[in-house]
Amino acid sequence: MRQEPETDVLIVGAGPTGLTLATQLGRYGIACRIVDSALAPTDKSKAIAIHARTLELFATMGIADTAIAAGIRARGVNLFANGAPLGQAHFVTDLDTPYPAILLLPQSETERLLIERMATLGIEVERGVTLLRFAPDTEGVSITLGHPDGQEETTRCRWLVGCDGAHSAVRHGMNVPFKGAAYAHDYWLADLHVHWALAHDAVHAFLGTHGFLFAFPIPEPNRYRLIAQWSEATENGPTEPTLAAMQQLMDRLGPPGTTLTDPVWLTAFHLHHRKVARYQEGRVFVAGDAAHIHSPAGGQGMNTGIQDAVNLAWKLALVARKQADSALLASYDVERNAVGAQVLRQTDLMFRTIAVQSPMVCAIRNRLLPLVISRHVFMRGMQRAISGLGIHYRNSPIVAQDGRCGGPRAGTRAPDAPLATPSGAATSLWSLLRETDPLQHIVLLLSGPHPTATDFARLAEIRTMVERDFEVVAVRLIAAGRGPTMHGIWDDIRYDDRTLAFHRRYAVKKPALCVIRPDGYIGFRSQPANPGALADYLHRVFTGPA
Repeated sequence: MRQEPETDVLIVGAGPTGLTLATQLGRYGIACRIVDSALAPTDKSKAIAIHARTLELFATMGIADTAIAAGIRARGVNLFANGAPLGQAHFVTDLDTPYPAILLLPQSETERLLIERMATLGIEVERGVTLLRFAPDTEGVSITLGHPDGQEETTRCRWLVGCDGAHSAVRHGMNVPFKGAAYAHDYWLADLHVHWALAHDAVHAFLGTHGFLFAFPIPEPNRYRLIAQWSEATENGPTEPTLAAMQQLMDRLGPPGTTLTDPVWLTAFHLHHRKVARYQEGRVFVAGDAAHIHSPAGGQGMNTGIQDAVNLAWKLALVARKQADSALLASYDVERNAVGAQVLRQTDLMFRTIAVQSPMVCAIRNRLLPLVISRHVFMRGMQRAISGLGIHYRNSPIVAQDGRCGGPRAGTRAPDAPLATPSGAATSLWSLLRETDPLQHIVLLLSGPHPTATDFARLAEIRTMVERDFEVVAVRLIAAGRGPTMHGIWDDIRYDDRTLAFHRRYAVKKPALCVIRPDGYIGFRSQPANPGALADYLHRVFTGPA
């Protein structure tokens, strides 16, 4: 007879992905353990780019403002070719987000913020603990853990999640293919001080026919993270970088008179682009680098892993609380596998553009880049792609749309829009979402720009149906104009769209429905409001797609 699971979720790996997953599960009230073989958190800069969508998610977790205060908001990228200025790619500020810039913050600081937030939820990383083996069955996963004193622990959990990096023990135990290939050459990382006249609030990219060097500012005077490739130095095999070698490469590619000093970290690494065939095998999941690895172009790795964790957490929580069928968990693989494939394609294209070494192709690239980066429409599109704002789940089995819906489609991130409380206080959709139970789906009942008493009566029937049949779904009314809605029966859930900005943003022309998932994505839209289609959608989410 098997023992009962001792915790709902066991997370292996306490990098940003695992820490985010544990934090989210803690916010949802789900019992979890998080273990890591390392005796202490990283003190290295590692992944330093935090993009807009990740900051939006950090805002829901309550750590975005602290992260921004600790980091550097990069204003753009300065490009150089063979030592000469090539152009400036300024980040646009009209993106649909409060965070249009890239935040540069050492991974050690990001982990510290997540660990501190996690601690407020009563969760701590168990350090020096190694996953030795596991055996899943229909009711849970039997686990053997190794502790620093040599003792072995046997335990059980309902689900096991591997957030344990590129050499994931969980992925190996799942025995799923990790398809892809390695890039040619070796690459160098350095965390050191750079003394030059260039601004400390921008990324600096130096391109050449025999290599490249990127410099990312770190929040300390003159401190930078360098990523470099120099084919002449590494073509005969792996070569560990030295301060002298990095200085030599900077002399070749960078501004004259630049001096490198005080290295904190120097290392060589080999680049791969790989992805697992599937992110789930029964009760076992992988996320972050355990599921996908790719080039650092665009700074996508950590951000993608954090978003893997956010996507998985609310689904695990609903199933753990017996508020959804376990079939819901299959949507994690469908949704995030597609995103992982997209990120691999995107980063591979960016990296091959950067790393090209043919003199002819380099010359063409260097002629075209200044023209391209000067175009606002290009920079806006590129920034939207790397920021994570363009990620969507439109092909997911738990996303649906009914009727003629303009504006943001089901499966896309729900854009913010201004609202007012019945008392007239200014608020917004995102504020509304943060004030609601974080695990609830929210059904927005949209009155339309010219609602009648009949319209409100029909919306009231939908409210009654949802509140009667679906425990973890909240209902909110978005009422147009300033007039009464219907005898005050809406006052407890009503928000006013007095300027119709919300209705315009969501292209609402008649009474409509919009369902927002716990991760901030639109799960369902209906215009005109169709109660039958809404019920079908909610049953699909909570009992599993057919």
